[in-house]
Amino acid sequence: MQLVFVPNMDMAQEFVGLQSLTNNDFLKTLPSYSAEQTSLNMIVWFLIAISGMLFAIFFYMMNVQKIDMYGILKAIGVKTITLFIMMWTQMLFITAITLLISIICSQLFVILAPEGMPFHLNLLSVSKLALIFIIIGLFGATLSGLQIKRTEPLQAIQNGGN
Repeated sequence: MQLVFVPNMDMAQEFVGLQSLTNNDFLKTLPSYSAEQTSLNMIVWFLIAISGMLFAIFFYMMNVQKIDMYGILKAIGVKTITLFIMMWTQMLFITAITLLISIICSQLFVILAPEGMPFHLNLLSVSKLALIFIIIGLFGATLSGLQIKRTEPLQAIQNGGN
């Protein structure tokens, strides 16, 4: 099989005696390209999993450190669901600010990067990753909320809210 590559073509052109492919179809014919893409995708998802766990642990630790404060709030009559709503609101606020900063930085990099740099981060990918981090943050915050639910107001008062 003979192939011809014409750069900057999105549509395949017909050439007599040659098989014509688009850029994407040509890349799919290379076995090393698909193997490399699989490895890169695994690395990206592994990084997402690690950073997601760190993100969830951050919210978990942040709320567990305030267990006594939540116990005192429960002692003065604040309902547990209100504490959960406060915790989720705080998590969404922190997450929204950090995601906004990271999206702005990544899009600035896309604009400022040299033309030949093979880095393409479109807004659809960024939106999917942002949604994943919001879900992970809610999970981490809710996990710590289960400890807040079990907090005894009397024990929090005895600890002095420390």
